[in-house]
Amino acid sequence: MKLTFQVKNRTRNFEHILDGHRRIRRVFDELDSTHFQYLVVFVAGAGFFTDGYEIFAASLAVPILAHAYWDGTMPSTLEWTLNIAVLAGTVLGQLGFGILADVYGRQRMYGLELLIIIVSVVGLTMASNGASHSMSLVGWLVAWRFLLGIGIGGDYPLSAVITSEFAPTKHRSRMLASVFFMQPCGYLVATVVSIIAMAGYRDDITLSVRQPLTPGSLTCSQIDHCQRALDQVWRWLVGLGAVPAMVAIVLRFTIPESPRYTMEVLNRPDEALQDVKEMELPGAISLSSLNLNGNANANDLEMQPQTGDPSASVSPSQLPGPEGTLPRHASFGPPAPPPRRRSDTMNLPPTPRICSMGLDGKPPSAWAIYRSGLKEHFITKGYWLTLLGTSLTWASFDFAFYVLGPISYEVVAKTFNESNLPQHDESIYLDLLENSWHSLVIVSIGSMVGGLAMIYLVKPFSSRKIQMFGFLILTVLFITIGLLFELLDRGTSVPLMVFLYILAQIFFEIGPNFTTYIIPAELFPTHYRCTGHGVSAASGKVAAVLVQVFVSFTAIGPYKVSDNGVQWFGYVIIIFAAFMICGGVVTKFMIPEIRNPDGSPRPLEELEYIGKKRVCNRRTRSPPHPLPISAEESDNNISSANGTTAPQ
Repeated sequence: MKLTFQVKNRTRNFEHILDGHRRIRRVFDELDSTHFQYLVVFVAGAGFFTDGYEIFAASLAVPILAHAYWDGTMPSTLEWTLNIAVLAGTVLGQLGFGILADVYGRQRMYGLELLIIIVSVVGLTMASNGASHSMSLVGWLVAWRFLLGIGIGGDYPLSAVITSEFAPTKHRSRMLASVFFMQPCGYLVATVVSIIAMAGYRDDITLSVRQPLTPGSLTCSQIDHCQRALDQVWRWLVGLGAVPAMVAIVLRFTIPESPRYTMEVLNRPDEALQDVKEMELPGAISLSSLNLNGNANANDLEMQPQTGDPSASVSPSQLPGPEGTLPRHASFGPPAPPPRRRSDTMNLPPTPRICSMGLDGKPPSAWAIYRSGLKEHFITKGYWLTLLGTSLTWASFDFAFYVLGPISYEVVAKTFNESNLPQHDESIYLDLLENSWHSLVIVSIGSMVGGLAMIYLVKPFSSRKIQMFGFLILTVLFITIGLLFELLDRGTSVPLMVFLYILAQIFFEIGPNFTTYIIPAELFPTHYRCTGHGVSAASGKVAAVLVQVFVSFTAIGPYKVSDNGVQWFGYVIIIFAAFMICGGVVTKFMIPEIRNPDGSPRPLEELEYIGKKRVCNRRTRSPPHPLPISAEESDNNISSANGTTAPQ
């Protein structure tokens, strides 16, 4: 049976609108009339859930690997190398995928980073020493973790920017926060999986070692069935992270291109408008589902031109409802979307890019256009200040987070005052189970509560203000924890230290952990939004690499509270408080406000000019680049002055 499709003439959306800026404004209006995009949040969040799961699973696997192969204590140089490998890969992924997504499009890159994660996770679960040590387990772990980092890093700019560009203005911050909340959800599930996996092998682990563990005593790495049990535990723990990635990758390869990228970079506004329609769920009425007589047409959802004036566009004042407002809901749903095809309307010249012919008479390559436009935007026009601000705040936060955050099992052990070795009535199983339970307490009470609160708070409050006050609160908490760690007896102060540590985890989430991810996805123009987000995120991971070096040369103890040098741990926490102060100051003076004075969110097309506005106001006091105007303002301008168009 042969299937045929009737291709709808998509150019009817714009054949009556000759001005390019008014076409763009039409798509902006259509996008802002949509609902909370649950499908976009699910697709992006599923990948971010995998990222959080694998990050936390790798942390939980370290003590399991230590008992299985290194008599309970992994060499500090090896642990440092494993951490550096995944962080270095993350930096490369954030920069590489951020740039490629701006040059070749979000859709072409989206899903590729999850494919890399799936391959690397499968590779990790199969890493071994080979027959008679013909291979190196450590070498494979380092190589696959580096590749895993590339995939995780690529997901940061892609998930954030795609969510931001599909979101209507009123729901943008909450959609971004919902996507990022999947990371602590991944932490939680990884902890639960580790507990279940160890419970499944409890008999093999518990019955193997019952004598008190002392230096030089028999360990699990010297008992075959115990070592085999622990080896299977960490492989199950890491390998199950590929399951949600496999579910998400199918949807990622089918999601349409970002409507803003299609419209502003590819210059196909009619195609962008159709993509907006395809992402809508039944029950939401859009601009294009209303004709000029005020009647909804369920069979033809394309805008009809006004008779007598083929060049006139439809403004919000022409729509039905009180004072030209748009009714948001209707009782009917749109029909199945027509097959997509390439736009055949006239191409609009992209404003920020250079489209002149090269010396050989041929159009410049995509890379040449990207490089020249990037330099023009960030250097010549002075938007580098915003990029520097988002990069420094992310770096300041990650410098502390990757030592004191929930993914640091060493700090969790010190907070709960765990002993270095199991006691006489304990086993390796109870030692590992204790570590997982303590991590579960920190994640479930700290990260989850803070993440849920952030989803609620990010809509009524500005992300910039939340970030600034979050840095200040963390400064106070770090100083308090550091002083109490040094002044109080560790045996009696555990409940207080646990409470303060959980409180710090809550304000990690109600603060810079969420906002450093949200703000860069809003402040940069569409042409360089992925690049700006990728550079900002990579700056944070570079700081995380540096702090790993700092910790490796600082005597704070590699594992438990009884390690040599743990007396310096409180002072290290106080040092991290200085970076929180730095983050707050940078937020105050280098991050522009992303809300209007009345607290309402600003659209993305306006936010991309905010950075330059601050530079102009501070240096030359000259007016910034004119902001895009609404469709209604454009109509009024045209009616008052013939031949007047939107500002270039």
